[in-house]
Amino acid sequence: MGSFEMLLKILKMNNAILRSSLERAIKPNIALFLKCGLSVCDIVTMAQNATWILTFNPERLKVVLQRAEKLCVTVLGFSETKLRAKIEFLVTKVGLEPDYILRRPVLLAFSLEKRLVPRHYVVEALAVKGLIRKGFDFYHCVCIRDDVFVAKYIDHYENALPGLADAYAAVRAGKLPAQV
Repeated sequence: MGSFEMLLKILKMNNAILRSSLERAIKPNIALFLKCGLSVCDIVTMAQNATWILTFNPERLKVVLQRAEKLCVTVLGFSETKLRAKIEFLVTKVGLEPDYILRRPVLLAFSLEKRLVPRHYVVEALAVKGLIRKGFDFYHCVCIRDDVFVAKYIDHYENALPGLADAYAAVRAGKLPAQV
């Protein structure tokens, strides 16, 4: 695809680029990405799918990039064994596509034993009983605070699925409970 066609594609996706300041937004954002080690080709590729990256407030973009860099260091700090176990669980047990996981790398920062497995157990138990739909957004239920998760997915269904709270506690403790 030539550069003119690429420009048209980007403009069709987000014409805010025409209203954005070249000097105050677009150039500083490109400079930030270059400073992070991205090539011009990488930036163009990203802009094709997420045009907002060029028009976003540069100060806010700097904060987002710093957080992403910290997360990347965190993920790279995991042992290969732990990463492999998390990815295997998310793909085989939860049924997530690798691409879905790559777009949500924070999933890899959560504890397999204390967060991913117990919350999957609860969601799966609720889905089997028909209390929530299959294909539920696992990312959402993993990212919410523990007290919110318990209130929304355990306490809320206490009458419909007795024993779920005890089962959740058992899974968090590393013990696989009998059927709920």
